[in-house]
Amino acid sequence: MWCYANFPGDDDERLFDMQRLCYSKALWIIVDAARERYFDAEAVLRCYASMRIQVRQLCSIDHRTVQGIHDLIAAWYRFKRRTERLFPLQSDLTEDWCRFATTEARELSASEEFVTGVLDACVYANTEYGCAGEQRAKRVQRERYCEMIRYTLARPQLET
Repeated sequence: MWCYANFPGDDDERLFDMQRLCYSKALWIIVDAARERYFDAEAVLRCYASMRIQVRQLCSIDHRTVQGIHDLIAAWYRFKRRTERLFPLQSDLTEDWCRFATTEARELSASEEFVTGVLDACVYANTEYGCAGEQRAKRVQRERYCEMIRYTLARPQLET
């Protein structure tokens, strides 16, 4: 996981360190939320896509295919928690982050573009089709995280 500021004031090392430690778990939270939604849709529609077998057998992934998706969710978490640096963070920050990531991944998975984007990125890793999936998923996130993007654009970044 790359840890870098995504908005002004995004420099809480405690959050960066905790998210770095939970990186693998958070990746699978995202992938599993997309898979769950995918299988629910198949069950409801009784229609099975050609990539069904690959999605069902997905037990390892190239982490780079969903790293950008993860990093946006991680930044959103830090953005939503940015005022907490004035106060002590709750004792089990790891549990809070994982709960947030799970809720966020499920909410993002309400979008078919996000679900198919994540799964295409994993199943067709490092191909043109997989990269297009990553971009579709991130487009859904950018729409959802427009508050963070506007905040970033509205405040000048300090040169370092």
